[in-house]
Amino acid sequence: MNLRQQRIKRRRDGSYKLDLPDDERTLLASLPGQLQEVLEHQPDDPALRRLFPPAYPVDRDEEDEYRRLMGDDLAAGHLQALQVLGATAAEKGSVSCPMAQPEGMRIF
Repeated sequence: MNLRQQRIKRRRDGSYKLDLPDDERTLLASLPGQLQEVLEHQPDDPALRRLFPPAYPVDRDEEDEYRRLMGDDLAAGHLQALQVLGATAAEKGSVSCPMAQPEGMRIF
Protein backbone atom coordinates (compact mmCIF):
# COMPACT_ATOMS: atom_id res chain seq x y z
CA MET A 1 0.00 0.00 0.00
CA ASN A 2 1.47 3.37 -0.95
CA LEU A 3 1.52 6.50 1.21
CA ARG A 4 -1.36 8.15 -0.66
CA GLN A 5 -3.71 5.22 -0.03
CA GLN A 6 -2.96 5.31 3.68
CA ARG A 7 -3.56 9.05 4.09
CA ILE A 8 -6.45 9.65 1.72
CA LYS A 9 -9.42 7.31 1.93
CA ARG A 10 -12.67 7.60 0.04
CA ARG A 11 -15.82 7.00 2.06
CA ARG A 12 -19.05 5.46 0.82
CA ASP A 13 -20.81 8.83 0.89
CA GLY A 14 -18.29 10.26 -1.60
CA SER A 15 -16.34 12.31 0.94
CA TYR A 16 -12.70 11.66 1.69
CA LYS A 17 -10.98 11.00 4.98
CA LEU A 18 -7.65 12.86 5.12
CA ASP A 19 -4.92 12.04 7.61
CA LEU A 20 -2.43 14.88 7.24
CA PRO A 21 0.83 15.38 9.15
CA ASP A 22 1.07 18.66 11.05
CA ASP A 23 3.63 20.18 8.66
CA GLU A 24 1.40 19.56 5.63
CA ARG A 25 -1.65 20.80 7.51
CA THR A 26 0.21 24.01 8.40
CA LEU A 27 1.27 24.53 4.80
CA LEU A 28 -2.24 23.94 3.45
CA ALA A 29 -3.75 26.20 6.10
CA SER A 30 -1.46 29.06 5.01
CA LEU A 31 -2.37 28.91 1.33
CA PRO A 32 -6.00 30.15 1.34
CA GLY A 33 -5.12 33.50 2.90
CA GLN A 34 -2.26 34.06 0.49
CA LEU A 35 -4.29 33.21 -2.59
CA GLN A 36 -7.34 35.12 -1.38
CA GLU A 37 -5.19 38.23 -1.05
CA VAL A 38 -4.04 37.90 -4.67
CA LEU A 39 -7.55 37.12 -5.97
CA GLU A 40 -9.10 40.13 -4.25
CA HIS A 41 -6.36 42.73 -4.66
CA GLN A 42 -4.34 41.71 -7.71
CA PRO A 43 -6.84 40.14 -10.16
CA ASP A 44 -4.54 40.75 -13.15
CA ASP A 45 -1.56 38.98 -11.58
CA PRO A 46 -0.03 36.58 -14.16
CA ALA A 47 0.15 33.92 -11.43
CA LEU A 48 -3.64 33.63 -11.63
CA ARG A 49 -3.65 32.65 -15.31
CA ARG A 50 -3.86 28.96 -14.41
CA LEU A 51 -6.96 29.63 -12.30
CA PHE A 52 -8.59 31.64 -15.08
CA PRO A 53 -7.43 30.21 -18.40
CA PRO A 54 -8.73 31.99 -21.49
CA ALA A 55 -12.04 30.70 -22.80
CA TYR A 56 -11.45 32.31 -26.20
CA PRO A 57 -7.67 32.45 -26.70
CA VAL A 58 -7.85 33.59 -30.34
CA ASP A 59 -10.69 36.11 -30.04
CA ARG A 60 -9.93 39.00 -27.69
CA ASP A 61 -13.42 40.53 -27.94
CA GLU A 62 -15.09 37.23 -27.04
CA GLU A 63 -12.61 36.72 -24.20
CA ASP A 64 -13.29 40.20 -22.81
CA GLU A 65 -17.06 39.55 -22.94
CA TYR A 66 -16.65 36.19 -21.24
CA ARG A 67 -14.56 37.76 -18.46
CA ARG A 68 -17.11 40.52 -18.05
CA LEU A 69 -19.97 38.02 -17.72
CA MET A 70 -18.26 35.20 -15.81
CA GLY A 71 -15.26 36.70 -14.03
CA ASP A 72 -16.97 37.42 -10.71
CA ASP A 73 -18.62 33.98 -10.61
CA LEU A 74 -15.33 32.23 -11.35
CA ALA A 75 -13.55 34.20 -8.63
CA ALA A 76 -16.37 33.51 -6.15
CA GLY A 77 -16.07 29.78 -6.82
CA HIS A 78 -12.34 29.87 -6.16
CA LEU A 79 -12.85 31.86 -2.96
CA GLN A 80 -15.45 29.36 -1.76
CA ALA A 81 -13.04 26.49 -2.41
CA LEU A 82 -10.36 28.35 -0.45
CA GLN A 83 -12.74 28.60 2.51
CA VAL A 84 -13.29 24.84 2.40
CA LEU A 85 -9.54 24.23 2.20
CA GLY A 86 -8.88 26.58 5.12
CA ALA A 87 -11.55 24.94 7.27
CA THR A 88 -10.39 21.44 6.38
CA ALA A 89 -6.72 22.16 6.98
CA ALA A 90 -7.44 23.86 10.31
CA GLU A 91 -9.08 20.73 11.77
CA LYS A 92 -6.90 18.50 13.89
CA GLY A 93 -6.53 14.78 13.36
CA SER A 94 -8.38 12.90 10.67
CA VAL A 95 -10.83 15.13 8.80
CA SER A 96 -13.62 14.59 6.32
CA CYS A 97 -13.20 16.52 3.09
CA PRO A 98 -16.38 17.10 1.05
CA MET A 99 -14.89 16.14 -2.30
CA ALA A 100 -18.29 15.03 -3.57
CA GLN A 101 -19.35 18.68 -3.38
CA PRO A 102 -18.33 21.05 -6.21
CA GLU A 103 -16.42 23.35 -3.86
CA GLY A 104 -14.48 20.38 -2.54
CA MET A 105 -13.40 19.36 -6.02
CA ARG A 106 -11.99 22.82 -6.69
CA ILE A 107 -9.56 22.47 -3.80
CA PHE A 108 -7.40 19.91 -5.52
